[in-house]
Amino acid sequence: MVATFPKSATAAAVLDSPTSTFSLLYFDTQGICSAMRNLLVLGDAQWTQLFPQNWEDEAEKMSVQFGVLPVLYVHSQDGSQTVPIAESKAIENYLATHFGYMGANSYETAQILAFNASTTALFDSFLDSVMYLEASAEVKQDQMVNFLTKKVPNWIRIHEEHLKANGSNGHYVGDS
Repeated sequence: MVATFPKSATAAAVLDSPTSTFSLLYFDTQGICSAMRNLLVLGDAQWTQLFPQNWEDEAEKMSVQFGVLPVLYVHSQDGSQTVPIAESKAIENYLATHFGYMGANSYETAQILAFNASTTALFDSFLDSVMYLEASAEVKQDQMVNFLTKKVPNWIRIHEEHLKANGSNGHYVGDS
């Protein structure tokens, strides 16, 4: 699916409409789309999952913005307009905002983004120090042990402290 880029006001109207529908283009795996799919379900959105037909084909890659997946297509209610959103963080932020999960004010939004960034940093650390590391199996194993015994427990400790500081109500920010 190739989407055109409508004028800003038209695109904003589609993105802001409570009656828009969605299509999420990604591989047939969980991957980085779990949060997006969860937000679509939590938002009670009408949406479909799309899969690339032949992602090795350069033409298919060039049919989407930046040549990467995922891409979220937001469709007007009547189907006459489609607005694509590329890049996972942009999609997550749009969906969270669209469905009211980005806090009640700018402070809460900043805090939510910080907790999200902290989690992303942990994931990126795993990719850099274990997955993409060009080193011997022994060095990779040492990095994995370090990740699991130091980085993950530190992330858990810090996040648990924040959850407790917010009243142990199951939320990082506020009560929703």
